Amino acid sequence: MSREERMARNRAKKLRRGQEAIAGLVAHWPQLFSLEQPNPLKIGIAADIYKDIKARKLELTRAKAGASLMFYTQTPVYLETVCVGGSRFDLSGQPCGAITEKQKAYAQEQLEKWRAEADATASQGAEPTP
Repeated sequence: MSREERMARNRAKKLRRGQEAIAGLVAHWPQLFSLEQPNPLKIGIAADIYKDIKARKLELTRAKAGASLMFYTQTPVYLETVCVGGSRFDLSGQPCGAITEKQKAYAQEQLEKWRAEADATASQGAEPTP
């Protein structure tokens, strides 16, 4: 197997794991998480999620929840949503704070980095991963 084939296989595996992780978030908190139309998350949502996992005795570890959140918030569609601005949302899907100009600028910066990496990857003939 060539280096390019191994890299493509690893990217596909990473993407599949990320999508599975996000599906877990959607399953436990459907009012907040969405693959198609993500809501900007409340600042400090991880702590709320960890408390909810414990309170509901969910079969989800802190590590897996944290990794899922990291993947979710780095997807292009999430970053695009943050760039638009507006409200952030809590676990119940209720507005809870607003996105600041600084946060919008940071999301735009991250999105531009992702696009640059995607362009570089595409020029090598592979699919980018978020």
